[in-house]
Amino acid sequence: MSFSGILSHVTKLAKTKTGSEEEMAQFKNDLCYSLQETLFAMLVEVTERALAHTGSTEVLIVGGVG
Repeated sequence: MSFSGILSHVTKLAKTKTGSEEEMAQFKNDLCYSLQETLFAMLVEVTERALAHTGSTEVLIVGGVG
């Protein structure tokens, strides 16, 4: 799964937003929260689909560079 398009878009939004320091801080907090929730939802959806297609009831989540 690749998140490069989403991350590029969020980075662009963060750089182009203008406003007071307080508004900017709140905007960046909201943006980060939204990004986190969206990416988590995407990962859960893919995992649920994989479990449904394989008929498995367990999942092993690992990380790192392959």
